[in-house]
Amino acid sequence: MPPLRTAPAAGDRGGRVGRRSHTPPACGAPAPLRRTPGTPEEDAAGCGRRRCPPLFAGVDGCPGGWCLVELGEDSFRTLDVLPHFRDVVERCRRARLVFVDMPIGLPGGGGPPERSCDRLARRRLGPRGSTIFPVPVREAVYAPTYKDACAIQARAAGGRRLSRQVWALVPKMREVDRTLQELGGRAPLLFESHPELCFAALNGGRPLDRSKRHVLGVLDRVALLEPHLGDVRTILHRTLDDIPTTALSGHDALDAMVLAVHARLASRHGMVSLPDPPERDALGFPMGIVFAVGTDPRDPEGRRAGFETPSVNRMV
Repeated sequence: MPPLRTAPAAGDRGGRVGRRSHTPPACGAPAPLRRTPGTPEEDAAGCGRRRCPPLFAGVDGCPGGWCLVELGEDSFRTLDVLPHFRDVVERCRRARLVFVDMPIGLPGGGGPPERSCDRLARRRLGPRGSTIFPVPVREAVYAPTYKDACAIQARAAGGRRLSRQVWALVPKMREVDRTLQELGGRAPLLFESHPELCFAALNGGRPLDRSKRHVLGVLDRVALLEPHLGDVRTILHRTLDDIPTTALSGHDALDAMVLAVHARLASRHGMVSLPDPPERDALGFPMGIVFAVGTDPRDPEGRRAGFETPSVNRMV
């Protein structure tokens, strides 16, 4: 398999919320860049024409907006790029579970300047913990300039400023936070997750050694996904051929795929929350990172692939 192409870093966080429906965008809303057809069985049944509601979804920020992967109970449905997070929410209204690789609850507002979920996730990932970036306080997320955001963050976090990498992700964080505030109780069922935690769970609880930007790291991730999604390489290359490199990278697509897989596994086996229960931010949004407890399909004894925790939240 040739190396996956890369795209500009904007919105690429190494990947993070939701629920959805297959209804078309509202009148005047930008259309997705691409819809990857479902399985031949689904198309034969008419799902490709009727846009059957997905059951599970994974969402990752990408340069073109948001990469959305949708799964059925036992099948791959679609891979799209949607321009706005509000579009993702509308698409996910009827989904059973959606996992997103972007912070939902934000620190600050009189609370602690750092989220404990990020500390716990870094600890679990060990050397790969650097993929969990420090989430700025809400006041810094809404700052008009990088200089202003650094000053706000330094006051809140004992002198620690924002990195340029984190600042590049602030527009995505602001978009998620603003959308959820506007929707209030009308928002679909969204959970914050993280691709590296999800891949580690599929790998028997062991964090992957190689970066997703290394060709061998890509192959590692594809191998972990294929028992759950089938021919991941064909899905990727068919999609990447039709979407501009400035809109979506293969890394973003892989991250959205593993989030969708974990949303489906969580509905069957339950999920782990870091921390358990999650903290709440000043607006009441949860500050927790979740991933599924499940079994490794390559293990004939059905060994649990999730991390061992004293408390597991079961889906009901």
